[in-house]
Amino acid sequence: MGLSYPIGFRQSKDGPNPPPGVIWKPIITEYLPTTNEILFADSTRLSSVDAIIYRTGYKPSYPFWNSAANGPPLFDYKANRLRNFYQHTFSQIFPRTLGIIGLPRVLTFRSFKYQAVALARLFAGREAKPLPPLQEQKEWERQRAALVERAGRKFHDIPWDNGGTMEWLRGLFEMSGLFVLEGWGRCPPVMGEEVRWPVENVKKYPDYEGGMDNSDGHNEEGEGVNVVEKDEGEWVVVETTMEGKHSLYFI
Repeated sequence: MGLSYPIGFRQSKDGPNPPPGVIWKPIITEYLPTTNEILFADSTRLSSVDAIIYRTGYKPSYPFWNSAANGPPLFDYKANRLRNFYQHTFSQIFPRTLGIIGLPRVLTFRSFKYQAVALARLFAGREAKPLPPLQEQKEWERQRAALVERAGRKFHDIPWDNGGTMEWLRGLFEMSGLFVLEGWGRCPPVMGEEVRWPVENVKKYPDYEGGMDNSDGHNEEGEGVNVVEKDEGEWVVVETTMEGKHSLYFI
C-alpha cells in the first residue's frame, strides 16, 4: 500500500503548523532516480518515491534553460526573484526570443494577458514602444531590488494602492499598442471601473485558521487591521485598513 505526501511551502496566511497531512519543505535540489529519493535544500530526503505530481504553489523552475550555453540562471532562489529581466517580463540577454509570464503578484491571469501580448508584439517586431536601452533596464532592476529591500517586500510583489499595478500594466499596454487593421493580434484587456472596484472592495479568500485574526485588531504579524464586511449578495465587500498591506493582500 502506497502513501502520498502533500508537500508545500508555508504561506503568509498559514498558521505555525501545516494542515493535517501536509509537510512543509524547502525547494527540491535534486532527484535521485537510482534510489527513488528527493533531496531538499535543507539536506533532508524523502525516500521510496514512486511518482511526483507538481501542483500550484511550487517555486519557479526552468529546466529548459542551459546555463552553460546561455548564461546565468534565470531565477535566483536565494533572492527569490528573476535575474537579468526587465519589468518582471523581458529578458535582458535575449530580449526578442525569451520572456517570462506570471511571476508578479498582481491581478492573476488578467495581468498575464498584458505580459503575453507585449511579448508577442516584441517577438513579432511590431511593438508600439521599444524597450529602453540595456543600461536603463539594468538600472531598473537595481533600483527595484533596493526599493523592495527597504520596504520589506518581495521583488515581484507589485502594490495596488500606490498606483504600482496600474503603472506596470500601463507600460505593457503602451508597448503592445493596437492590433493591425486586418485584425491580427490581440489588444490587452481594459482596466475599467468595473474591474478596478472589486479589487479594492471584494474579499477574495476567507480568513484561515491560524492566519488572519481580527478579534484583537491585529493580524498574525502584529499589524493593525480594521475590517468591516458588508454582505452584498454573492460578494463580501470589505473595508480594510492594514498597516503595511495593500488591497492585493487578499489575493
